[in-house]
Amino acid sequence: MMQYIRRFNFEKVYNMRELGGYPIGEKSLTKWGAFLRSDCLENLKEKEIEVLCKYGVTTVIDLRFVEEATENQSPLQNYEGIICHNISLEKTNFKDLQMHTLTLGEMYLTFLTEYAFIKKVFHLLAVSAGCVLFHCSAGKDRTGVISALLLKLVGVSDFDVLADYQMTATYLAPKFETVWKNIPKEMIHLLGSTPESMQVFLSAIEKEFGTAENYLLATGVDALEISAIKAKFKITV
Repeated sequence: MMQYIRRFNFEKVYNMRELGGYPIGEKSLTKWGAFLRSDCLENLKEKEIEVLCKYGVTTVIDLRFVEEATENQSPLQNYEGIICHNISLEKTNFKDLQMHTLTLGEMYLTFLTEYAFIKKVFHLLAVSAGCVLFHCSAGKDRTGVISALLLKLVGVSDFDVLADYQMTATYLAPKFETVWKNIPKEMIHLLGSTPESMQVFLSAIEKEFGTAENYLLATGVDALEISAIKAKFKITV
């Protein structure tokens, strides 16, 4: 019998965890073994890769910019049995100093206009067989927004979506230990993951589109792909 894991206790990959097991109403859950979220993977050990293969990971979606992915390459790239994709934001540039003056919530609002990015990611989430692992650098912002949309799509409550997001800062504490000491004071807030930050994003979707599904349809995600994700990710208990 498969043993599912909430958080993968890997040596230098700090924020890899399951999106399964969250309640959807009273009689449904998100399915274990469907989707994993993570920070960057370049420090994965061979034995850790074996764990992921046994877990059923067949597809990796790297949400980092091409420069990031090239500089810190994933050992899963060209790994037999795993297909890797790189899909990055098209309008947002983290190197833009103006981005650093925004709150995290305001930054997440800029992601709302990334229709092409969202459409491509959700296409892969829908059509990929096996367990899909998606990640960025810290597994917090780009990964956090995709996770929130995915969970909301199948009906997970805001409360649990925010709790999932909030865990990130705790898990990344060892990774960010040296960063805290060197980062300018005006940028420290960018390392956090308070519920209020993600709530800004969720509230904007509700106000402008009503539901995450309506938003995804607006980005161009096909209705059949949305149905496929629901079938893959939602189970009745």
